[in-house]
Amino acid sequence: MELDRIFLNYFIFGRDSLLSVQDLWRYCVPFDEFRQQYGTIIMNGGTGEYSDNRMLLPYHGYWVYMTGEGELAGLRYKP
Repeated sequence: MELDRIFLNYFIFGRDSLLSVQDLWRYCVPFDEFRQQYGTIIMNGGTGEYSDNRMLLPYHGYWVYMTGEGELAGLRYKP
């Protein structure tokens, strides 16, 4: 599977940004490049602190762990 670099310039819920691979992704790990540390994981179907209802932040990196190959669709924002 090949993923290109994707930049978000707006806030979006974790579950919405990964909708095209909804059945394949298990968790998403945010990485703060300035602090050089990982954040709290976002779990597919998670609740509370691990909820997939948490926002993905613009200009931040995320590792996405999946159970199989899939194609991550690009996102388009219309204000």
